Amino acid sequence: MNSCMNNPGATHLCIKALAVHVQPGFEQATATASAAVLFPVDHPSGEITLVVPAQKVVVSCVMLEVSQYMEEQGKMVFLHNRQYTAVDVIAVLPGRMAKVKRKRPVVRR
Repeated sequence: MNSCMNNPGATHLCIKALAVHVQPGFEQATATASAAVLFPVDHPSGEITLVVPAQKVVVSCVMLEVSQYMEEQGKMVFLHNRQYTAVDVIAVLPGRMAKVKRKRPVVRR
């Protein structure tokens, strides 16, 4: 929180979880995001939970995004200062592959 207090003009911190879901074969990908959580920088936040919808049979790369906003005339304005914005990978989740049941080959003697 110290670095966010050093950003002149920042009044709120925004945290959001993002996930990039890569399809088998790594040729296509989709993205989902949690709802953003916004709280004042001068008040400590309680425990928060960010929910990103999971997808089956894909590899998911989960990232955490932290950015800062300034309240201006009752509206939140994003501060375009990269020094105080961060995105980091927090998990890579392997997809659950469907198991294919195969019949045992018949061995004839």
